[in-house]
Amino acid sequence: MQKPKPNHIFILNGTRFSAMESVFFINFEKINFMRKLLFSFLFLSVIACKKENSTTIDVTTKVVKTCRSLDFEKKILELDEIETQAKYLDSLTQGKGRIVFMVDSTKVDKHWDYSISVGYNGPDRFETYHIFEASSNLCDSLKVIDAVSGETMSIKKWQAQKTLNK
Repeated sequence: MQKPKPNHIFILNGTRFSAMESVFFINFEKINFMRKLLFSFLFLSVIACKKENSTTIDVTTKVVKTCRSLDFEKKILELDEIETQAKYLDSLTQGKGRIVFMVDSTKVDKHWDYSISVGYNGPDRFETYHIFEASSNLCDSLKVIDAVSGETMSIKKWQAQKTLNK
């Protein structure tokens, strides 16, 4: 459709429109198409919402106990050696320094392996005091890596070795 000129008159369904009235001209064909489309959509949505027979599925879940890094951090904080180190660090920094954890996690199969460094996060660097290893599928298997030999050992063996070295 051409742009109307000011002096033109349009006739639509027997009704006369001037050029100024054509500014408000509505395309009835588009409106009818949109109505048909809307009613078709509503009709199809009613058909699609037809109630189906409900089926019940018996679901059994198996709860697997896994530990997160926070669980291991709590266990580490309860160790006498870490409590002693925390008190020493607190007195050394006049209450400003705390024991902190730096956790490195690796997903192996369906569980997580953690390497937990325990130390002090100073203004210049992180000072590692101890490194622990743990696995999310073995909650009671917290191990420590000996700083001198690099050997991984159980907490009991590590504590016994520290007592012998005193």
